[in-house]
Order: sequence, then C-alpha cells, then structure tokens
Amino acid sequence: MARAATTRHRSASGKGAAARTAITRHRWSSHVESMTLRTDERVEREAVKVFRRLPLAEQMRLACEIVETRARELCIAYTNVVMLAAGFKTRDVGSTKARIVKVPCVTFIVRRKWKGTGRGADRVQLLPSFLLTHVSEGEDRRLCAVPTDVVAEGGFFSARVQAPAGIATLLPNDAEIGNATCAVRVTQGGQSTVSLMSCQHVLTPDLLAKPATPRSGLQVALHDGTRTRFAVSSKFGGQVRPDGQPSFDVQLADLQPGGVQALRAALDGARLSPGREFIRNVDDLLAVGSGEMSILISPNLNNPGEKRPPVRATFLRLAPNVQGIVYRFIFGPGDVRELPVNHRLLLMLRQLSGARTDFGDSGSPVVIAAPGGGHTLVGMHIAGGVEDGFDYSYTIPAWMLFNPFQYSRLPDGATLAPFNP
Repeated sequence: MARAATTRHRSASGKGAAARTAITRHRWSSHVESMTLRTDERVEREAVKVFRRLPLAEQMRLACEIVETRARELCIAYTNVVMLAAGFKTRDVGSTKARIVKVPCVTFIVRRKWKGTGRGADRVQLLPSFLLTHVSEGEDRRLCAVPTDVVAEGGFFSARVQAPAGIATLLPNDAEIGNATCAVRVTQGGQSTVSLMSCQHVLTPDLLAKPATPRSGLQVALHDGTRTRFAVSSKFGGQVRPDGQPSFDVQLADLQPGGVQALRAALDGARLSPGREFIRNVDDLLAVGSGEMSILISPNLNNPGEKRPPVRATFLRLAPNVQGIVYRFIFGPGDVRELPVNHRLLLMLRQLSGARTDFGDSGSPVVIAAPGGGHTLVGMHIAGGVEDGFDYSYTIPAWMLFNPFQYSRLPDGATLAPFNP
C-alpha cells in the first residue's frame, strides 16, 4: 500500500505538529519554469542604459554577433520566427510605411505579425523587446540589452534576382542581360590579369543544380546596338547552390585584347576613389550608412540607348544566412525549378523615392560619393524585393567581393583588387 503524501513533523518551537503536503514533481517543474521565465525589470533597465552608452559600431557588432550565434536557437524557441537579421529599427508611420530609426537591433523575421499581447501559453511565444548579452566596460563585464524589431516575411519572399543592362552574356539562341560591378585586377605570383566582376547568374545564365560551378567560355558583350564582344566568362567565382549550403553569387569574366574601351562603357564612366575604393568592414559601412547611396542601374532593358537615373537608397540591415531569394535551376532536360538560395551575408538597402531596380539590374554597383571625388563601392546588387510598401535591394557587401576565401574557385594565393580601367 502506498504511503500517504501527508507526513507529520515537530514544529520549530518543539510543541505540537503540523501537516505538510509534499510537492509533486509536476508542480515543482512548473514553479521552476515560471521562475526561470521571470524578468528583473531593475536589472533590465540598467542593461538598456549600458547599450545606449555604446558607440554605434559596437551596438551593430553586438546585434550581428547575436544573429550569428543564436539564430538557430531563437528560431527553435519561437515558432513564428523564420530568420534573423541585424540592422536599424523601423517605426510605423502609416498603414504601410515604416520609417528607419538609426538604432541597431536584432530583427525577427516572422511568418505573420501578431495583434495584442497574447494569453496563457501564447505569452511565452511573445518576442522579447530586447536580447541580453554581456559587454566590457573598463575592467568590468556588464549586462547589455540589445533592442529587437519584428518584420513579416513577405518582403523576403518577394525577393527575386534581377537579371533578365549594361552587359549581355551571349548564348546560342538567347542572351542574359545584367550589369558590370567593377573592373578587377587578379594577381598571382607577380602576374596580373584584368577581369570584369558581375553576378554568377548573369555570367552563367543557365544555373545547373549539379555541378554548382561557374560556366566558362561564354562571350560577354555590351548591351547596346553594337553588341561589342569584349570579355569571356571565367571559371573563377563562387557557387550558387540549391541544396541550402552557403552561396556566393559572384563570377569574373576575362577581358579580351582591345576590350578596355568596351569595359569602360560597361561601367558607364563610374570611377572609384583612390584609397577609398570600397568599404572594408561593418565599421566602414556604418560610417557611410547615414549617407545616401546610389545603385548605378543599367540602361533601359528594351531600349539600351535610354539611360536610367541611379536608384537612391539607404542602409537598413545586415542579413546573414539569407534563405529566401529565389533562383531558377536546371536539374535536367525540361526540369527547371525555382528554389530559395542561402546567402552567407547580404545588405538590405531601402530604395528611396524615384527610380527602382528592375529585371536586368543584377550586378549593378552600389556606391556612395567619396569625399575627394569619385565613388566608394558599397557592394553588388543581386536582387530586389518589396517590404512594407518599400522596394529593397539585396546587396553582397564589398568586403566579401574582394576576399579570396569567399570564392570556391580561384587560383591559389591569388588576390583581388578593384581598379579604374
């Protein structure tokens, strides 16, 4: 016969006895969980102050580190979350528009936004207004509260590559239209070659599911009335993969003899500033991020003689492990599928009033005016999408474009550097 749950013991005073009901494991477990989920508002208020004291670059680095290290666990913990990014907060100013607030944060990308505060078990799934981590202040380690933001996944789902337009990769019965990002000098063992840089989905128009490698030997021509051929697609570049592994949508094309003038025409006279050719890290990005950027888009797709003005844009967020941009892959004869691709890191730029990116603009350089004249390259535009009534550019940051370790195929020991042809 089971022993009763009620026992008797002597009181602390030594007189009499009191009944005690033993706590069940279920009650103990629920109590411990509720205590774990409790927050200390006093501690959190101080952690918010610690974050506000940090320089802007350090605030953004903390947000990026949280996204890099905790994205998986946060997606598991919150069932409505599909992805995380780091960037600036947004604030609703109307039914569809959201204003950018220059406060670094971790952004939750969710299936749908909830209304209200939730009840019961749903409250556990409410996304936190900040995430806690530790930072150094002098010799001390202090708790720091990194703000969060929430956006719906629709903008990412709408993202598509925008090739098919300054250059054309020629196929036997067709051509893929895109844009040239910049001229690149590839140096190995004291020997240099001149190449053009663009998206792999521009220079390798028919992306094969296997092998996911750049296609070489295709003629690259100006997208104008002359169709002047001036470069040949190279085997050097990244990979665009349909299997969920990280992709790098970049490829080089080798300049052919006598092709310098055509290369200058493809770049439409854009000049990089000596000593400030490209942004080299997140700190550089934030230093220029408060300024207005320009996406140097292609001529009119249907009328190559008609130039389009640059697209004005501003930085919003860094998005590591972006899963949502859709590409078309060839799996076999007649088997063409649209699949989302995982990018290691992309910048999300909000396009401002005026011109918009469109099909044919993949590979367009994103630049900002340099103090001494010319441009500083921010990155390579590869895709466009719409979120909260705004158009967005998805851009590979410039510091990755010239990092040899990002390339799956590049000569051993080779270095890459942009230059003005």
